[in-house]
Amino acid sequence: MSTGPTIKGCVAFSHRRFNGFECLKPLISGDNAPGFEELVEKASRTFGFLNLTILAWRAERGSLVRIYSTHPADYPVGGEKVMPPEAEWLQTVIIGQRPHTLWTADEIKRYYNDANEILAMGAGALLCVPVISEGKTLGALNFINKGYTEKDLKAMQELAPRAVASFEQLREEMDVHKETPVQG
Repeated sequence: MSTGPTIKGCVAFSHRRFNGFECLKPLISGDNAPGFEELVEKASRTFGFLNLTILAWRAERGSLVRIYSTHPADYPVGGEKVMPPEAEWLQTVIIGQRPHTLWTADEIKRYYNDANEILAMGAGALLCVPVISEGKTLGALNFINKGYTEKDLKAMQELAPRAVASFEQLREEMDVHKETPVQG
């Protein structure tokens, strides 16, 4: 349930809670993070997608931030989902470093609060693959399509390491642009 727009650093967000998740959705999408274009093109050629979002893990907040979206009007860049530590998705993808696989529309309906929006795109499968570097999960690639196979999942897992350099560059830029605390 939306509580209406709130202000977070001059960007208006809608805010809602669902199954223990706190969801912040910007009313206007930010720009896609740079450096992922080649990965997106390779994914499109190899196994395809109706929608691809790239999510960065922010351990300090226990949240995922959308940094890339092929459908920014529906899934805007800058959206954030705060997850409780016991969340199945978090335990599978971030902690367990394994893919989270929803192979059917029924599984999507049971799992996602925005299942109607996802299914309206023509989705029949939703697969999330972790992006891992030096034993740490940096984020995830979230693929939606009419259907996927185990072969597609393997290709996604082989593609994920190509995202590492872009994630690390983004992390460096975020560290450089952190606000300096105000001295009282």
